[in-house]
Amino acid sequence: MKILWFMMKLIAIALLTVTLVANRLLPIEILVAIGIIEIALLILVWKRKVLQIFVVLIMLVTASGLTYVEYVAGQIINYDPTVENTISFFVLKDSKVNTIAKAVKNESRIGVSTLLSEKIDDFIREQLATKEYTKDLITFEGIQFGLEDFYAGELDILAVDQGYLSSVIQYDPLFLENTKVIWSVEKTSELINLPEASVTKEPFVVYIAGVDNRDEFTAFRADTNIIMVVNPLVNKITLVSVPRDAYVQLGCISRTALDKLTHAGVYGIECSISTLEKLLGVSVNYYARTYFETFNNLVGALGTIEVYNEKKFEYKGWVFNEGIISLNKMNALIYARDRKSVEGGDQQRAKNQQEVLKGFINKLLEPATLTKIESIIKAVSGTVDTNMSGDEIFALVRMQIKNMDGWTFDQITVTGSDATKPSFAMGGRELFMVLLDKEKLEEAKAKLQAALAETN
Repeated sequence: MKILWFMMKLIAIALLTVTLVANRLLPIEILVAIGIIEIALLILVWKRKVLQIFVVLIMLVTASGLTYVEYVAGQIINYDPTVENTISFFVLKDSKVNTIAKAVKNESRIGVSTLLSEKIDDFIREQLATKEYTKDLITFEGIQFGLEDFYAGELDILAVDQGYLSSVIQYDPLFLENTKVIWSVEKTSELINLPEASVTKEPFVVYIAGVDNRDEFTAFRADTNIIMVVNPLVNKITLVSVPRDAYVQLGCISRTALDKLTHAGVYGIECSISTLEKLLGVSVNYYARTYFETFNNLVGALGTIEVYNEKKFEYKGWVFNEGIISLNKMNALIYARDRKSVEGGDQQRAKNQQEVLKGFINKLLEPATLTKIESIIKAVSGTVDTNMSGDEIFALVRMQIKNMDGWTFDQITVTGSDATKPSFAMGGRELFMVLLDKEKLEEAKAKLQAALAETN
């Protein structure tokens, strides 16, 4: 029996030690303190059976609790440093061509838009070559001409990047009803040109993208576009918002390709990042993509958040007064999404979204929030995609727990004037755009550079 008790105590010590050494969430000072206190207690009651049972149970609960908290914390984030493109091959619904093999046999005419990126165009050709398709692809400008040729029978098949499908549907809302997919291929590649940073020792840049929903046909077209500089040296966060309709040069297209910022998402998240990098003169280290639908869940878990509302407005029965207001799970999403009722439209919405983000951060840093950690994790689990690794995220958490310092915020929204301009992604079709104010843009660029240069 003595041997059994001895083994149990050794096992408890071993489990606690392994858990403390492997833990990435708590600062080393706290982990060492936990280990010293609990092992010292066990030594003090080594020969007192009842008390040692109690201490062993504490050690086991500590080990399992720390393991569980770190596990569930890791569920918040989807580590995703890759870009995925799905290319689908469409035929008319009544077509007798039902497979790519039959299309090859019939020497079907396959059309692709010249608006697709070169790497996707090359990928399509490579994949068709594996099926022994030897005919040249038929290229067309934009969307309209391709659809006209497709419906007129001059093209048998349309090869469409899934990210571009939303633009096709804008031209032809009945496209999916009139067609069927005979083949799909996926291209997965890692994001390039995103330099890593030492997140606790130097400033770093994050691109925050808010996507309206999870509709597979809206691709990555973000309604919220925020560049955030996090400076751990001075505990300061700088937020710069750019309107979704800002008229910009698409960063992923080598030739002149002016379009609204949200259309950069047609070509993938990498294009949105490169577009903002060129516009604002910064290098993005990390991205975080989330969905508006998670706002209410997170606010529900937190209880409420406080924001400063610049202009009073009413929307869907809710009145948002000027000044400091409290948002809850019933109205947070309404406040963050509205651009029709508020004066300033989408440009004011961008400011409101900054306030919501600031409200989230401030609330999460409150000590009382630690008691809600499990409900917070459940609320946002799996709804944030990022290329920031778990180790980097936990390093930031450890730093915050250790220091418990507050953060200051510097915010700016790049504004502009309304205009109607041709859209590259829509084949030259004229759409509503925002021409950015040059002075405001330069001010934003200066703020970002200052944030990156600031030290103790």
